[in-house]
Amino acid sequence: MTGRFLFPDGRPLSGQVVFRAPALITFGAYDVILGGPVKVPLDATGAFEVELPATDAPGMNPSGWSYSVAEQLAGVSMNRVYQVLLPTNAPEVDLADLAPTDPSTPNYVAVRGDSAYEVAVKAGFVGTVTQWLASLVGPAGAAGARGATGATGAPGATGATGATGPQGPKGDQGAAGAPGVVQSVNGISAAAVVLAAADVGAVATTALGAASGVATLGTDGILTSAQRPTYTAAQVGAIATGTAVLLTGAQTVAGNKTFSGNVIVQGVGQTQAVTKSADTSRTSTAAVAADTHLTLPVVASATYIVEAVLVWTNGGGGFRASWTAPSGATMVWTDNDGGGASALGTDLTFSVTTGTTFQGALIVGTTAGSLTLRWAQNSSNTAATVLLAGCYLKLERVA
Repeated sequence: MTGRFLFPDGRPLSGQVVFRAPALITFGAYDVILGGPVKVPLDATGAFEVELPATDAPGMNPSGWSYSVAEQLAGVSMNRVYQVLLPTNAPEVDLADLAPTDPSTPNYVAVRGDSAYEVAVKAGFVGTVTQWLASLVGPAGAAGARGATGATGAPGATGATGATGPQGPKGDQGAAGAPGVVQSVNGISAAAVVLAAADVGAVATTALGAASGVATLGTDGILTSAQRPTYTAAQVGAIATGTAVLLTGAQTVAGNKTFSGNVIVQGVGQTQAVTKSADTSRTSTAAVAADTHLTLPVVASATYIVEAVLVWTNGGGGFRASWTAPSGATMVWTDNDGGGASALGTDLTFSVTTGTTFQGALIVGTTAGSLTLRWAQNSSNTAATVLLAGCYLKLERVA
């Protein structure tokens, strides 16, 4: 999947595109479970590129789903959220070919880039995509020359001594020797046989401490520095310096990583969410007050994308809401009916509807604290307005 976002005057937009699949996707044949959204930042040209599983990939559970695409672009007053399918028969797709046209967001445009096949056609290639792919495969190269013979490896360790065999029959008595005395060993025949180290495969005493000889210990029982072997990380199956994942400090880690536990992010990219665990009922009041459930902590000097989904019962008094945050914090926010506010404490009101989605950007000053939803009836009424359990507030830190 590729894509590019520009202002109408050609300047690149900044931000990210978030692709959300079902919470968990399993591939049983490969013992793999995928989960969580894929967040792809735009580069300096406003473009991005990412690989995603096809929505009709074989052996996938669940099946029959689509990606939810959320455009989170800086400087755009209302970002789009829409669904797309990524079938296996279209392995290379540009988002501009799939994203719906939205006349309510005229201050940017998604720009489609040419595929490699389209570039080839413009350069004069004639044929189908399949024919073009086949043309990329060249003939097999000639066999290379045989390399030089490597150096002889070091002698292996001496094997364990075998079990003693049964005693052979007594030999005939020699004419000149005493009964039972052996007169020939390893081809040496003498009245008194003397064997050298080489005759019995032993290491000569002169080889002690020498290369390919027997290591000798110092008086402290430790090998001398000349006798200590040196091995590379690969020879002992260790991880070379610079390739391990650090527990502290800055580092770029490439490739896919699978975690069996929770991944907790404290800085940019941190996502927090809280769900309302019980209904809250308010009657005869139009003065907003903090909700007991929908509140989340924020740190100083940070920026968050805010999303809240609210559903209530309307007994006649309607619904109004605003926010409270630490001193010095600012937020612009809007609802899905087109209403918006440029301040945290400005109330948005609803007379007859029973639900809305708030979205906004919270910029925290030098004081940390909490972002909390405040709400009440739009107009005081003895019939209750009830904010229902299951409503949620979500924060995503982007700076």
